[in-house]
Formats: sequence, C-alpha cells, structure tokens
Amino acid sequence: ASLVLKTMAFCISAIVYVMLSSLDPVIREATIILQFHVYAVFECVLAIQLSGLSDQLTQAGRDRFQEVLARQEKHSIWKLSYQPDNDAAWQEAVQSLALRGLSIKQLIYFYKSLPEVMPHFRSDVHTTADVVRSAIIPMSASDGCAYASLVAGGAPVRPQNMVTHNWSNLFAHLVASVIADALQLFDFALVSYLLQNDIATLEKLLNPGDLDKTYWICAFSVNQHISMCSQNPWGTLDSLTGQLHPTCMCGKAKQLNETRPLASNGKSILCEMNKFEDMMSFLAATDDSFEQVIAVDVDFQIFFRAWCVAEVARGHCMGIPQKVKKHSKAALEKGLGALQNQHIRIQNMNAARIEDVQEILSRIQDVEAFNDYLQDMLIGGDGLIAAALKPLDFVESSCQIGRLARIANAVPMATLEASDHLRQLQLQESSSKLAQDTTCV
Repeated sequence: ASLVLKTMAFCISAIVYVMLSSLDPVIREATIILQFHVYAVFECVLAIQLSGLSDQLTQAGRDRFQEVLARQEKHSIWKLSYQPDNDAAWQEAVQSLALRGLSIKQLIYFYKSLPEVMPHFRSDVHTTADVVRSAIIPMSASDGCAYASLVAGGAPVRPQNMVTHNWSNLFAHLVASVIADALQLFDFALVSYLLQNDIATLEKLLNPGDLDKTYWICAFSVNQHISMCSQNPWGTLDSLTGQLHPTCMCGKAKQLNETRPLASNGKSILCEMNKFEDMMSFLAATDDSFEQVIAVDVDFQIFFRAWCVAEVARGHCMGIPQKVKKHSKAALEKGLGALQNQHIRIQNMNAARIEDVQEILSRIQDVEAFNDYLQDMLIGGDGLIAAALKPLDFVESSCQIGRLARIANAVPMATLEASDHLRQLQLQESSSKLAQDTTCV
C-alpha cells in the first residue's frame, strides 16, 4: 500500500508539473505563485511517503471510510422508518415544494442579471434578504410563483442537494458556496473572488455536468408571493441604501401557519413555511444520492438561526451527506471558537417569524435533550465543524490539489496578479497544513 501511495504521489506531481510548465511564457510568469504552492504540496507529500509516515495518511482514509459506512447505515435504518404523511393533500403539498430544484446554470444566469434587475446591487454589501426583496420577488411577481418554478416553466425539478443558509449572509457568498460545491471545492473564497471579478473564467471551469447540478435553495424554491412579499413588518432595510425593503403588489393571497384548509395534523396545507423537515425527509427517502450543502457565512450567524440549525439537525438525523462550505479554514476556526463559548439553545435562536420557532419547538419532545444533541452535533469532538477541519485522506487530498491546479491553469494573468486570494487561500492552506500536520489537506 505504501508503494502504491508513493507511486500515486509521484505520478500526480509529474502530471501537475507538466500541465503548468506547458503554458506559454506569459501565462507561466503569471502562475509562478500558484506553481510554488502546488510544488510545495507535492514535495511535502513525497517527503511524507519516503519518510515512512504514510501510515498516518492511510489511517485518515480508513477513518473516513468508517465514518461513511456509519452514516450510510444510519441512513438505511432511517429510511426503513420513513412513511409519507397519511393526509394526501399535505403530502402533495410537500412534494410540490420539494421538486423545485434550481440548476447551477440558472443560478449563474440569475446572478449575471442582477445589475439589470437590481441596479444598485453590490456583491460585497447586499445580503440574500436584500436580493430576495429587490430581485427575486419582482422577477417572479407577474406569475406569482417561486422563482425556481418560473424558470422551470412550472415543471417539477428534483434537487440533488438542499442548501442550508441564512438570509443575512452576503448573497455573493451564498452563490459562491453553491458553485464551490458543484466544483467539489471545500472553501468558497476563491470562487467568490472569481464570481465578482472574472465570472467568464468561472463559467469555463464548470463543465456541462456541473452546470446541470440542481439545488433546493429556499430563497428561490419557496413561493415568496404566498408568504411574505406584501409586508415588511420588521422594517428591514436595504444594506446599501438604508431604505426600507420594497413590498410586492402581486395581490396573491398569503398562506400562513393558521390558514385553512388544515391537514389532519392541524397545520395549514397551503403554507410552505411549515414543511421544510417533511420536504427534506421526502427527498432523502426517495433519493439515496440526496445531499445537504451547509453554506457557512463568515460571521457564523447560520448557527444562530432556528431554521438553519433545525435543517442541519434533520440532515444529521437522517444520515445524509452534509457538506460544509466555508469561506476559508481560518474563518471556520474563528467561528468555532466563538460558538464554543456559548451553550446552544434552540428556543433562543433567531427566526424571521415567531411562528417559525414555535413550529420547530412543536416537533421536539424534549427541548433540553435536543439542545445537548445540537451542542455535540455541531461543536463536539466528532461534530460537524470538527469534521470540516479534519485533514483529508491521501486520495481526496490529491483530487483537491488537482482541482485547484485546474483552476490555476484557467485563471488569466490579470486575475492572478490582482487576486490576493489565489496567493493566500486554498493552495497556501494546503501546503502549510501538510507541513504542520504531516497530512494532506
């Protein structure tokens, strides 16, 4: 096994060397910093192999394999207990809500159209809440439907992933997190930079399979016209102008938690804000490849939002793959430190509506036991955030380096010269982590 790993390290190093050194002289000069980091990574890898420390690398792989097996077993057991709701009308509403996936191609098209729809849009200022109020709602107002339904022509689209995110996050970071997932990157900082400064190159990096990947994102997949478009009860303001968010005059009747008709469980059938867990369960039970993307904002506010934490807990309980997308390792470590100083309590978390917290609490039999579960699931030694900071096994490390090298090859010289991210983030993080931990990133 050690010989195989040594051979793999040498071959991959040679391939990357040839790929980068074959560039024309002008681009080669621009990629010198990236080459340095890639070479540093592979020198570390080879040193580890030749020094006899490969057991540490293979152990990381074995540990990860056992974790995957345990999660798959949990998911299989959970699936045996899943039953669709007995109320046919309720279940039909759940499935209608669930089948509103948005493709990467459609997401990028929306982002590129923002300057026309929302002329004052600034990627470094505007949040998802801003974009929902000033772009998503206006663009779908004439049809009175979810934006995902609008671009799909009303046809159901099964999402391959569900994105858990908070509306106070920068919208550009949300989009970058989703695209980073499509590119199979763990951090989104580099994607965020390209999204805001060189979107043409970013599009070239996405192959047809990546562009067709589908995601359920509440901002796009929930019909805002039957929930909150005509009101702004909290007086929320545009993050740039400081003016009140606009309201919508579509005239669609609002379907809230108490709106009739009611299902046999006493909840509104037409309301879409009370079906998130049922929707997740339906997708996970009917598609073994369904996954969850957790878009962690730089300020770590996602873990103080009631619905976000409830969704993460639900995904963990069902045993579906959960992919944490972080701005950078440093940002995640900083947020983890802040979170560890607090006791997580679901009843104290924030939500856009009081009814949302009440809805979540109504599903929990023992709130304090659930809080202890959250604490361990999120920040425990084997918790979600700790797992996102663990070193990768050798094979995944090699794949990640290859993906980053491919980006290095595609990024134009002007972008390379302008971007601090390319010098400081993923590749630097990779090489430094190898040197410090004697394990691959």
